[in-house]
Amino acid sequence: MSEKGSITRETKTARINFPSGKSGGNLGNNSKKQFKNAWSTFGIIGIILLVCVLAGGILVGSVACYFACQNDCFKLNGDKEVELYVGQTYNDPGCTVIEFGQDISDKVVRSGSFMELTDGTSQTEGSFYIKYTVDTFKYGKLFTIYMGRIITFVAPSESDDVVEFYLEAGDKIATSVGESYSESVVKHCVYNEDTEEWSKEDITTVEIIYPENFLDEGNKIKSAGTFEIIYKFTLNGVEQQLVQTVQVAEGGA
Repeated sequence: MSEKGSITRETKTARINFPSGKSGGNLGNNSKKQFKNAWSTFGIIGIILLVCVLAGGILVGSVACYFACQNDCFKLNGDKEVELYVGQTYNDPGCTVIEFGQDISDKVVRSGSFMELTDGTSQTEGSFYIKYTVDTFKYGKLFTIYMGRIITFVAPSESDDVVEFYLEAGDKIATSVGESYSESVVKHCVYNEDTEEWSKEDITTVEIIYPENFLDEGNKIKSAGTFEIIYKFTLNGVEQQLVQTVQVAEGGA
């Protein structure tokens, strides 16, 4: 009878052959140090690269923003305060608004007491105002910007029978290259203190002297700058002249 042999079952647990500090001493410590140094070096380089990328992005964005916005503005055309005679018409030159390099002057919204007047004139003395705003990102939402102008109408001199004369379009106007120039009507009025009334009428015989390089053959303004137009006429046998200052900007959008 044969004897049963004994079978021994041996179970082994899989393990990673990673040197420990107990076996291979220096090798384990060096491996740990190299591992830590590698991560440390990678972290420093990564941070440096990230800072460089962010700095470059900020620099490029700043330069692009500078060139895109260097000519941005929100400014009044003409004077902030205007004085006219009662009955004289005010032609509002508006505002110039440039946002992110684009001319958006046509988006200006005007409000105020002057807008309630008929034909841009008042038949009584008083002051009126115009408020200019835009509903755009930079000047309407990011920044709350608006401009204002005051227009005051006054009666002619209240001395007996003193004659006053003026340009109906005003002695200062603003326009741009390529626009047509409209000659102004010269008005004169007589105020009578006894009746406290005044009258006005057109002066029909007027010589208008234009500066050089102001108009082309089609009566279009051809140059930017400040020009003075002289209106010469005779009133009650006395030669008179009025000067209109025209501020011409580069052509709009």
